[in-house]
Amino acid sequence: MLEQRTDNVYIYPNTANNALVMRCEKLSGVFYNDAFRYKVWPFVAKGHSDVIINTILVQFGLSFGTTDVGDRRLPYITGVDIDVDINRFDINIQIYGNIWSDFASLFEVFFVGTVADLID
Repeated sequence: MLEQRTDNVYIYPNTANNALVMRCEKLSGVFYNDAFRYKVWPFVAKGHSDVIINTILVQFGLSFGTTDVGDRRLPYITGVDIDVDINRFDINIQIYGNIWSDFASLFEVFFVGTVADLID
C-alpha cells in the first residue's frame, strides 16, 4: 500500500529536455507478508513481516518530441529525470512469528540495506 501526501508534491517544466517533471518527496509505503517460512538446517522460522517506509522520493519526467517516419511526422514521448530514493534510516522492519522469527528480528538492522536495495 502506498500513501501519497499532498504536501511536497511538485510539477515543474524542464525546458532543456522539453519535459514536464513530476516529483513527490514524501511518499509512504507499507509492505505486508502474511506468511513466510525460512529454513536453515534444523531451524525453521515461520510468521509474518511488515516493512514500513515513511520517506520515499519518486521523480519522473516526460519529454515530448517528434520523429519523421517516411513522409510522416509522428509524436513520441521519452522518460527523463527519473529518480527513486529511499531513506534507509526511515525503514521499520517488523518480524512476528515463532521463536526463530523473534530471534531473527534482533538482526533487523542488518536487513534494512538489503530491503532498500531490493525495493529500489
